[in-house]
Amino acid sequence: MECLFFRGIKTSLEITGYQDVRTLKNTGVEGYDDTPGCIRSGGNGGYQAAHLAAQIGGRSIILAGYDFSDNGSRDHWFGLHKAGMDKHSNVTERLRLFRGLTTELAKRGVKVCNATAGQSNINWLPPFDLGSLIA
Repeated sequence: MECLFFRGIKTSLEITGYQDVRTLKNTGVEGYDDTPGCIRSGGNGGYQAAHLAAQIGGRSIILAGYDFSDNGSRDHWFGLHKAGMDKHSNVTERLRLFRGLTTELAKRGVKVCNATAGQSNINWLPPFDLGSLIA
């Protein structure tokens, strides 16, 4: 519940009941929607975050911690989903959708780089060293 104290912009694709969370309209799974307040889901939060970052004016997006691999596991960085959502991710489909999004973003002049440490299946994006941000 740490997000209750977060003072930045909060968004969701679902109605949360919190007044400070703006509900965005889900206009599909695939592609990019230029309409403010409307995003495509891509089946995962990383896709949604990159979509929203570009929509609100981001011109450089740096991915960190997105490798799109599951090694046959149902675990995520946060552990298992609750019952009913605990399903195996279709990594091949997630990669296809994410590649489509980054292609659409590139057409709009948005550069997406991959700063994920170690091996990442998002191998079409240029690498980025997060250490270069430390001055």
